[in-house]
Amino acid sequence: MKYLNETAAQFSALGDPDRLAIMVCLMDGAHCVGTLAEKFGAGMSTVSQRLKVLHIARLVHKERRGKHMYYTVADQHVRNLIDNAFEHAGE
Repeated sequence: MKYLNETAAQFSALGDPDRLAIMVCLMDGAHCVGTLAEKFGAGMSTVSQRLKVLHIARLVHKERRGKHMYYTVADQHVRNLIDNAFEHAGE
């Protein structure tokens, strides 16, 4: 299968509740590390590491705006994946 490893890496990245919570937050729009750290009561280093895993798995995009790096959900496919997962879990 062509994309087996990449797909497994994406599911692995989403398999952590803290990273998944960040993804849910990013579904509302772009956020910087500091805002996410404040929202989740975690250190900036911890949030940065979680975002790094999500970025490597190609689930988030990052963009520098001045001194800050802003993160967003990578695309509609990722949004659909998360929405479908929550819908399935709720059944």
